[in-house]
Amino acid sequence: MKRKASKKIVGENYHIISIIVGYMLVALSIGPYHNGDTAWEYDAVSGVMKYGLPYANGFNLIDQPPLGFYIQAVFFLAFGSSINNGTFLVTLFGLWSVLLVYGIGKNVYNKTIGLLAATLFAFSPWHLILSRTFLIDTQCLFFSLSSLFVGIIAIHRDSLRLLFISGIIFAIAFNTKLYAIFILIPLLLFFLFNKSINLKHTLSWLGTFSLPVLSFSILWYQIVSGLGVNSVISHTDFIVNNPSAVIPSMFFVSNFLINYGLGWFFIDAAILSLLIYLV
Repeated sequence: MKRKASKKIVGENYHIISIIVGYMLVALSIGPYHNGDTAWEYDAVSGVMKYGLPYANGFNLIDQPPLGFYIQAVFFLAFGSSINNGTFLVTLFGLWSVLLVYGIGKNVYNKTIGLLAATLFAFSPWHLILSRTFLIDTQCLFFSLSSLFVGIIAIHRDSLRLLFISGIIFAIAFNTKLYAIFILIPLLLFFLFNKSINLKHTLSWLGTFSLPVLSFSILWYQIVSGLGVNSVISHTDFIVNNPSAVIPSMFFVSNFLINYGLGWFFIDAAILSLLIYLV
C-alpha cells in the first residue's frame, strides 16, 4: 500500500519533482560563493554561539535583524560550524522557496502557471547564486514567500486564524532581513482584489496580521538590543546614498538600457515576461 501511495504521489507530482531535482543538481555544482558580507555574517553566527547575541568584528552588534543568525547557529550546533555547512542550509532554503513559488502560482492561477513560475525562478542566475552564498537573503526570501502563500490561502478561506499565522511568518521574515517588507505589496494587492472594502473588516485583518511583527520588533529592538524601534526606519538598507548635488539626467534610462549589458538583460527579461503573460 505504501509503495502504491508513493507511486501515486510521484505520478501526480513528477513535474515539480523534476524541477527541484534539477535545481539541486545545478545549485550543488556551483559555488559556494564568498564575499565580505559572508565573512561578516559568519562572524555574527559565531557570536551567537559564543555570547548568545550576533556580535561581529569583536563586540559590535551586527546591523541586521537577528533570526537568520540564530537559525544558522542551531544548524551549526547540530552539524558543525563551517561556511560549507551554512551554505548547504541556505541551499535548502532556496529549494523550499522554489516549492513555494510553485504553490503560489498554483493557488493563484493553476498548476501549469505554478510549474512555469517555479522553473523560471529555480534556474534564474540570481536565485542560484544567492542559494549558494552564506547570506541571510535566501532565508528571508523563504519566510517571505511562506507568509505570502499562507496569506493567499487565508484570503481564499476568509480565515483570520490563517492570517495570524501568515503574520507570524512575516514577523520571522522581517526579523531575518528588513527587505521582507516588500512581500506586503503582492499580499495587499491580492487582498484588495479578492475582498470587498469594509473599514471594520479591513482594520481587523490589518491588526491581526500586524500584531506579531510589532511584538517581535519591540522585543528585539527595544528590549533585547536597545537599538530602539526607530532604528528600523533609519536602517541603511533603506537609505539611498545619492549626493544632493547630483542631478539625474533625463536620458539616464535610455543610456542605461543601451550602453550597459545589464540594460539589455533587463530588456530581454521584460520581453520574455510580456510574451509569457500574453500566452
